[in-house]
Amino acid sequence: MLPRLALPPTPATLALIAAAFALPGLFGHDLWKTHDAIGLGIVHDMATSGDALVPRIAGQPWLYDPPLYHWLALAFGKVLGGLLEFHAAARFASGALVLGAFWLIYRAARDWAREGDDRRTHAAAAMLVLLGSVGLLVAAHIALPELASLAAMCGALAALPHATRRPLPAGALFGAALGFAALSAVWVAPAALLAAVAAAHVACPEWRTRHAIRFFAAALPIALLVAASWPVALAWRAPEFFALWREAAWQPSGDPLSNLRYFLVTASWFAWPAWPLALWAAWSLRRRWSDPRLFVPAAASALMLPLAAW
Repeated sequence: MLPRLALPPTPATLALIAAAFALPGLFGHDLWKTHDAIGLGIVHDMATSGDALVPRIAGQPWLYDPPLYHWLALAFGKVLGGLLEFHAAARFASGALVLGAFWLIYRAARDWAREGDDRRTHAAAAMLVLLGSVGLLVAAHIALPELASLAAMCGALAALPHATRRPLPAGALFGAALGFAALSAVWVAPAALLAAVAAAHVACPEWRTRHAIRFFAAALPIALLVAASWPVALAWRAPEFFALWREAAWQPSGDPLSNLRYFLVTASWFAWPAWPLALWAAWSLRRRWSDPRLFVPAAASALMLPLAAW
């Protein structure tokens, strides 16, 4: 007889589920096409050239992705390189970031549960919905810079439950997480979440307090400092590459309507089954739109699509 699985699962059970999801598939195979090959190619170039500031593939600059993920993968490659092949060791950065994202979204949902709610149920549901998203099944096991952004965004959400009780440390952690997200991928996700949190301090009575000034006084400088650290260093050392990065990161690409259609179609399978559950929750909790627990993720999601399509 197998032991009964209690619901919600215990933290130990969730940890085993998360490890069983994240760790297999990270090693024991060659580079997978496209994203895995690009990400690990950049890491290998950093390891052989000794230059970790300018991402390159085969000596040619690759400035479509900021380098935070590649720095983490390089560290894993050096630390575990004696035990595994370099590309397998570097790919463990993906596993660490995915596990970090699971833990942080668990903390965010647990700490943000309303008084009287079952915190363990909320936390387990949030983590399992993220883990169960179809698109993460492959993406979690390749050298994808957006995994660092995912972990950072989950960290930003984990700081928000403490915004009114401990505004300075919560703001500092929130700002640092947004800065790390901007150093990991495009600026769209952290910008959307920042705008949603700013709007929530106006629209949600729970957050309309004097603590808001202290929260943003800590969050904004740290977010800007962290996010600007690599671009400033790049502009100082290699201004020609900074110009290429600025064009790749900030210039519109393609037709906005075509881009929007692409993201909607991709999200329809990538975020399955999270998006129908989110829509159902938004409808069933429609009387609580002034609650920041609902307002912030909904507003951030609504902002991300047009910003990404632009």
